[in-house]
Amino acid sequence: MAIAALGPNLVNTAIAVALVSWPIYARLVWAQALALREREFVEAARALGRGGRGPS
Repeated sequence: MAIAALGPNLVNTAIAVALVSWPIYARLVWAQALALREREFVEAARALGRGGRGPS
């Protein structure tokens, strides 16, 4: 459907595939972020008072 609207060339095909498949990669990134939250180095940083975001 998107290919028909944009035209059948390689760039448009790549854009259509990226738009369809990005939720898979977003779910993988989210799962890795949740797994990292429970790692020992994160807990050690929290115990030392380092929390939140950004450098300090």
